[in-house]
Amino acid sequence: MSTKDERPVALVTGGGSGVGASCAQHLAKAGHRIALVGRTRTRLDETDRLIGTDSQLIIADLSRPEDCRRVVREVLEVQGRVDVLVNNAGFATQAGISETSEELMRTALDTNLLGPMCLISELWNHFTERGTGCVVNISSLASSDPFPGFLAYAASKSGLDSLGRSIIAERPVPGIRAFTINLAAVETDMLRSMFDHGVVPPEACLQPGEVADFVMECIRGAHDDRQGESIVLMRS
Repeated sequence: MSTKDERPVALVTGGGSGVGASCAQHLAKAGHRIALVGRTRTRLDETDRLIGTDSQLIIADLSRPEDCRRVVREVLEVQGRVDVLVNNAGFATQAGISETSEELMRTALDTNLLGPMCLISELWNHFTERGTGCVVNISSLASSDPFPGFLAYAASKSGLDSLGRSIIAERPVPGIRAFTINLAAVETDMLRSMFDHGVVPPEACLQPGEVADFVMECIRGAHDDRQGESIVLMRS
C-alpha cells in the first residue's frame, strides 16, 4: 500500500543556476520535495543532478501570466501542495535612461515583478485554505541604491519589495509568511555577464550558497520578526 508523501514542497523559480540552484539544493537537503522552474531544460537537469533526488522540472517563461498559472496548476497536480515559494527568477541588463526601450522596461517588469505577483495570486487561495505558506522574494539592493544603468531593473525590484509588504498586510493568519531579501552583488553568471572582476571583484561578492543559507533561516523562522522588511544581505 502506498503512503501519502507528507514532505513539504518548495517551488523555486530561476532554479537552473546561481541562487535558485543553491536554494533548491539546500531545501532538498532539509527534506523538501522540489519543483524547479526555468527557461532552459539542460540547466534544470543539472540542478536536479546536483540535488540528487527527482525534482519536478517545469519549463516556463514567468513573464507570461499563462505560464505562471500553468506552473502552479502542474505543481499542485503532481505534488498536492506548496509550502514554500522562492521567487528568484530575474532579468537584468544595463542601459542608460535614454537607451532604456519600452521592450526592456516590459521585460524587466514582467519577469521581476509580474511573474512573482501572478504566482502569489495563483497560490493565495491554497495558502489561505491551509493557513500556511512561506514566500521568499529575492530582490536587490538596487531597489534602494541603484547602479547607473539599471532603471528598469531597480524599478521592478522596488515593486517586488512592495509585494512582500502587501502579503503581510493582507494575510489572514500569521502562518502565511513573507520575506524580501535585498541582495548586494552575488557571484553568478548574470553578474559576470555585466561586470568583470575589475569593476566588481570576487571578494566583494556573496556566494550563492550564502544566500541560500539565509533563505533557509527565513523559512525555518529565524527572521520572522523581519517579515515585510527589505532585508539587506551583503558581504561584510
